[in-house]
Amino acid sequence: MSSMTSIFNITLSSLGTQAQAIARMQEQASTGSRLIRPSDDPG
Repeated sequence: MSSMTSIFNITLSSLGTQAQAIARMQEQASTGSRLIRPSDDPG
């Protein structure tokens, strides 16, 4: 695997993770609640 392929795959994975985080924040903002799912409150 070339280094460019590795860099591409790492970048793509990071973008996916960031997109998930943004979607979660948008959902929290639209509902006005930080706790949307039971898993949001681990305590």
